[in-house]
Amino acid sequence: MVSVDPRTLAEVSGPAPQLAPISRAPMTPGEVRELWAFVHGDIMVGGIRSILRRSLGLCPRHAWGYAAVEIELWEHGAGARGGHQPFDLTILYKDLAAELAEKLTAHHAPWHTDLRDVITPTQGCRICSDLHGTDQAHPPVGYAGMNIPALTDVSNRLQWTAGWIRETEPLWRTQVCPVCAQPRSYHSDEHPLLCRHHMVGAPLHAAQAAQVGRRLAELSEQMSGLVQSMTGDGPHAGPEQNAAWVIALSWFATWETVLDISASPNR
Repeated sequence: MVSVDPRTLAEVSGPAPQLAPISRAPMTPGEVRELWAFVHGDIMVGGIRSILRRSLGLCPRHAWGYAAVEIELWEHGAGARGGHQPFDLTILYKDLAAELAEKLTAHHAPWHTDLRDVITPTQGCRICSDLHGTDQAHPPVGYAGMNIPALTDVSNRLQWTAGWIRETEPLWRTQVCPVCAQPRSYHSDEHPLLCRHHMVGAPLHAAQAAQVGRRLAELSEQMSGLVQSMTGDGPHAGPEQNAAWVIALSWFATWETVLDISASPNR
């Protein structure tokens, strides 16, 4: 993550997400069907994991949709919470953060003056692709007794997701991307940090890349602890570990959903 002089924020113009955040536009039954199938095992398929590395996860809407579907619909599980946890999502973004951290800290040659290619996806969102029928090899998946309208309703309430976001706010609030925060006048006393989407709108030099890489490595390690806490005999997760997935996912997929949920009294 890169510290930015607030005076230059108006000049930063990374690519804006094409789909409205789930906190503003509820997920459709089609999206929930795809995401629920994704949680149920697609992520573990080797070919799909390769796609996710090239796409750097999912688009902002479906990354947060993925989190919401897993957290809201998994009612039982191991660990202190016993369910309603982002287990698979944390594994995915832990791995993606570690991979980017290695790439960003490995570039030391003087001719590497701009490393935006490392944080720029080379493939589109898997869920968007499936929803628009561009991937005919993977038709929609359903399960016996699957009530998609009911699952969609539960997912869109964001009850447990909002609770987790509010619970960890003291730790993530100082790390909000200032470009994401601008419409809300969300201020931080710390140095402002850009999310990945807005970072690609400004040059990324070796020293900055190393800073980003170190932070992503730290988040990956914290998420590893969170994953372990969600297993049967895992250790208890501390506040920083509980907040790590929120911070990491916001870096990959913008802070829009987190800020919307935090500001909404109805969530």
